[in-house]
Amino acid sequence: MTIKTDRLSESIRILATEEILAHSRDYDNTHGIISVLEVIISSDKSYADVMIHGQWDDKELTHFVAPIAGNIHTRISRELWLRRTPR
Repeated sequence: MTIKTDRLSESIRILATEEILAHSRDYDNTHGIISVLEVIISSDKSYADVMIHGQWDDKELTHFVAPIAGNIHTRISRELWLRRTPR
């Protein structure tokens, strides 16, 4: 990866972590401690995979986080001022 991609990955990880923590505070969280492990960005920067891990129930964790995917995308777009925001 390049330095720009690494910086973008780290910025997305920070923003996604903040959104996920806010969401877990608002709703009943049965997953324990939730961690954002890594963000993998495609070579054309059109897609980003956010790797998350929960302390207890990982199968339901993706369903718990799925409703805020749009919020994360909007926040990345608003705060990072990219030409093309990764989905």
